[in-house]
Amino acid sequence: MSTANGSEKCRIYIGWVFAGVTGAILPLFFFFIGPVFDSFAFKTPEEAKDEITDLSLIMLYLAVGIAITSFFQNWLLISTGASIAARMKTKYLKAVLNQESSWYDQKNYMELASRLAKDVDSIQTGISQKAGQVLYSFMMCFSGLAVGFIKGWSLALAMFAIGPIMMIGMGIFGAVMQQTTQVSRKAYSQSAGYAEQALQAIRIVACFGQEKLEIDNYNRFLARAKEAGLKQGGAAGMSLGFFYFCIYFCYFYCFLIGAVWIDEGYWNHAEDRTYRAGDCMAVFFGVLIGLFALGGASPAFTAINTAKVAGKSAFEVMDRTPEIQQDDAAASSH
Repeated sequence: MSTANGSEKCRIYIGWVFAGVTGAILPLFFFFIGPVFDSFAFKTPEEAKDEITDLSLIMLYLAVGIAITSFFQNWLLISTGASIAARMKTKYLKAVLNQESSWYDQKNYMELASRLAKDVDSIQTGISQKAGQVLYSFMMCFSGLAVGFIKGWSLALAMFAIGPIMMIGMGIFGAVMQQTTQVSRKAYSQSAGYAEQALQAIRIVACFGQEKLEIDNYNRFLARAKEAGLKQGGAAGMSLGFFYFCIYFCYFYCFLIGAVWIDEGYWNHAEDRTYRAGDCMAVFFGVLIGLFALGGASPAFTAINTAKVAGKSAFEVMDRTPEIQQDDAAASSH
């Protein structure tokens, strides 16, 4: 954010506000699902028609609202992030070109171009989209849990037991995918590095007739990458299956608890009457989307941490004062 001007900072902050509003609006749909279910069972056809019409209009207004807020969220954050990234790339490149020759001896100059693009892109994603995603997820979590507790706080507390199960499922799935992706990426990078080494010395390879040897070595590295890919697919399949098992187990638990509470006539203190099917549906989906949103913030936090690391690396170069100032007006020419 230090490279952003006042207008860009204002647009970023407004985009974050729209992200929070968008996240808060989405669970409100479930607040009106309960009366829709109850109207079929406790109202006459004419009364049900009138009530569902009114609720449908409210949902339409919410849909229009979330369309507007999500548009401004993405437009403001993405466009401003691109503007900041373009200025940062220019400043980064200028800082690299202004360094003295001894600085290049300590760096791998072959990586500077790729690092410039990769670091700035990570910073752009972190300060714009992912920061907005964190606010979006937290506001969705708060709004979803608020819907659940408003519609029936006692049932919401009982359904909170699904929280650890869902967190375990999401945690295992995320950890397995991250680990297998790193192993696969390492295997492919080794094969790509060997191919690049052979191509850089292609004249020597052709001179000594070692083309077949290089191909065989490259295929050996590809075999390792293939083996890593097969392991990744198996691990991803098992972790994804366990994740879906956790989701459907939560469905089973919540609907079972709701059916028992309705059958036993448990009192809903929030509505000052016994629990109904609409209450159970609203509470269930409110708590569920709240917990899902909280878990969905984890990848955004990872991207923000990556942006911090990239920003530290980039600003070390941009803030470094070269020992030889090329643009120093007081320097004498030789």
